Amino acid sequence: LRDRPESGVDERVAGDIMTPHVHALPENAPLTLAVALMASEGMLAVPIVNDDGVVVGLLTTLDVLQWLARRFGYVFNTKIS
Repeated sequence: LRDRPESGVDERVAGDIMTPHVHALPENAPLTLAVALMASEGMLAVPIVNDDGVVVGLLTTLDVLQWLARRFGYVFNTKIS
């Protein structure tokens, strides 16, 4: 095991390793479209944007799973309505 990170690792910024092409969906996109996009692109989350293209939230796979579980009658202590 190493005692310190590899040379240059601590000098990196998020933009150096980010995904350069972002898929986003509007707030009124059907949940089925969001799930299809996430599945086909291997995404764990998709940014949700308003009419001005401003990110207003992030839909995650956990959000979808919790919503599905609630729809099937399971009770979770979450903020999802």
